[in-house]
Formats: sequence, structure tokens, C-alpha cells
Amino acid sequence: MHRTEFLVDTGATHTTIPKSFLLTHLGFTEEYISNNKIILPEREQPIMANGEKANVFKLPITRINIGGYEIQHDYILSSDTVNLSLLLGLDVLSYFKIIFDFDATENRAINGRMFYELRESRRDNYKTFGEPFAHKIKQENNQ
Repeated sequence: MHRTEFLVDTGATHTTIPKSFLLTHLGFTEEYISNNKIILPEREQPIMANGEKANVFKLPITRINIGGYEIQHDYILSSDTVNLSLLLGLDVLSYFKIIFDFDATENRAINGRMFYELRESRRDNYKTFGEPFAHKIKQENNQ
């Protein structure tokens, strides 16, 4: 299983993965992408932080494994022309309760920490995959 770090972007509606990453790290092929991508009409193209519309496509996927949970998911966004970042957007983040801890008194303001656990209301959309990492909130709070 390939492990990688994503940026958590609470302002991003959708999870994005660069096409180059799909090809080099996740085993997708140009042929698969060409045959399965769903081109978004201009009116449905998301607007990036700089105000421009992103020329992206939807790529159907069946699951995303995050922190020991296999999330059943519909698609991610990718592009042939836009240099996207590896972003976890609200479409995936909405499965979790998330706490960001930037306690400056402990000199962690720059790095901070993020804790998460699966939302009870989303439990029918996942299955446990290995040791759940997402229970860190409870472990940290109990210490």
C-alpha cells in the first residue's frame, strides 16, 4: 500500500490528486484515465483560490484509505493542464470530526497538530482497515 501525505484544505470542496501522481505512484495508466475521466463543463469547473476556474476532470474511484479507515468515495479531481496539489477537501474531511491544536504556549504554533475521528453518522460508509489511527482524539484527551 502506498502512503503519502496530503494537505488538509478546509477551503477546498473536493479532494485533488495531480495526474502525474496518479500515474507514477498509484498505478493508474494514461489509457485508464482517458477512458474513465469525466470532463466537467465550464459551468461546473471549480474556482481556485486565485479566482480562476480550474480545468479539471472527475476520476471515479471506489475508496480512499485514511488513517486506517477505508472511505467509500465517488471521485477525485485531477487535471491534464493544471498543476494541482495533493489536497484533502471537504468531500473527504466531512467523514471526520477534526480538531486542530495550535497551542502557542507549548511552542507548537508553527507545526500544530491535527486529531480526527470518524463521525458516527458516517459509520455505514466505511469499514475498518487495520489499526484505527483516528482514535487519537480520545487517547490524547485521556492522558
